[in-house]
Amino acid sequence: GDFYQQLTATQKDNFKKQGEIAASRISKLLTNTKVKIKEIVNIIKYWLKSVPGLNKFFIEQSAKIKADKILLKTDKF
Repeated sequence: GDFYQQLTATQKDNFKKQGEIAASRISKLLTNTKVKIKEIVNIIKYWLKSVPGLNKFFIEQSAKIKADKILLKTDKF
């Protein structure tokens, strides 16, 4: 959200590239019969860590929320 607006152009580009890589990895995981939410959370955390200055608790919480939303949309419980 707001943190993205404060990034430099180079940082925004890096964040976007990391996000595309994360999305690709998550898509591959979702093709499996059994999905491990911990793996999805770890991918999202790694992606969010590419933004300088984010609080580690914010990263953890955001990763869990985003992973839950992904699983709700895919019906993979």
